[in-house]
Amino acid sequence: MFAPLHALIYGLILEMRLSLLSLGKYFKLLSGLHQSPIFNVFSLCPPG
Repeated sequence: MFAPLHALIYGLILEMRLSLLSLGKYFKLLSGLHQSPIFNVFSLCPPG
């Protein structure tokens, strides 16, 4: 009873760590894009 539950919780924690790592990479990529001059040109242009 306890072993599958423990494995499930461990798997969930591992999955959360992996998703947090990918989220961190995604935000790092976004902040890198935000600092690039191409993104600055796009943000300076008015929408429409």
